[in-house]
Amino acid sequence: MKDHQLRALLRVAECGSIRAAARVMNLSQSALTRALRELEADVGAQLLARSYRGIEFTPAGTALLKHARLALSILDKAVEEVRLLRGGVDSHVAIAVTPMAGALVLPRVLREYACLRPDTEVRLTEGLLTQVLPDLIEGRLD
Repeated sequence: MKDHQLRALLRVAECGSIRAAARVMNLSQSALTRALRELEADVGAQLLARSYRGIEFTPAGTALLKHARLALSILDKAVEEVRLLRGGVDSHVAIAVTPMAGALVLPRVLREYACLRPDTEVRLTEGLLTQVLPDLIEGRLD
């Protein structure tokens, strides 16, 4: 199982089709399909059901998708930490705030953080807890 295969699976889930996922990933459909078939062979289970209605995830595909999101998030954070340790500046932090906190507290906090970590990109999501909790659980927020 390779990270590009898991990323392909995630992108298909996000885009809803192999064609759209291939376009977003700048791959041919055949290359993306090959990565998905190799992933299915690696795990020994069919992950996607292809039908006239499009792509549907099998129970095995849904289970792997859940873990793949978390695993890739952890892997990305590990790579970022290694880059930071060797002096890289390509770091980011992803946070979520409520609309009220975004308006009242966030500007001051971001200014202070920018002084402490000027080379860090801050990715901001605004929403209520119920809206952002899935991203936090899946590791897309720090």
